[in-house]
Amino acid sequence: MRIITGLSCFILSIAGNLQLTAQTIFKGLVFSKELAKPLSGVTISISDRPVAVTDTNGVFHFTTPNQNEIISFSHIGYLPISANYTASQTLFIQLGQSGSLLSEMVVRAFERNTDLRNMPVTISVLKRSDLERYGNTSILPAVNTVPGVKMDERSPGSLRLSIRGNLLRSPFGVRNVKVYWNGIPFTDANGNT
Repeated sequence: MRIITGLSCFILSIAGNLQLTAQTIFKGLVFSKELAKPLSGVTISISDRPVAVTDTNGVFHFTTPNQNEIISFSHIGYLPISANYTASQTLFIQLGQSGSLLSEMVVRAFERNTDLRNMPVTISVLKRSDLERYGNTSILPAVNTVPGVKMDERSPGSLRLSIRGNLLRSPFGVRNVKVYWNGIPFTDANGNT
């Protein structure tokens, strides 16, 4: 007859209660069919649950308890694909571009200090001489000399400003325009001026 000590009994009871499952590794590479280059940022999902994202080289890997999984691959501008895959193989996934993909566009403005005349944007500067040309009582006539800008005074002190069709009805509700005076912003972070 064999006697089991307290520690051995404890270890056996823990081992009996644990469910030991093997984890399988899925790995592979995702690339663009049209561009023939790796795609970074592709979301890999199982049952609509994201499990991995490809790195800058298009490589992914994740673990799951199942040997076979239905895996979905999706990326903005590409048609998503979904299929049943086995963990024993290295996956090479090709994503085709969707018809609505726009080519990449990079816009850079004010990247370097340069003269205002060389800026690729519309900038108008009203100088002291422009403001004094029409008198010192109101800036309205001077502002109306700027192309695309119209300022109205509905009643004394109540100004309405329209810039290229954007109508700003109240001095406290100015939207879509940033106002600066001598480099000091009058527009707060919420866009109110």
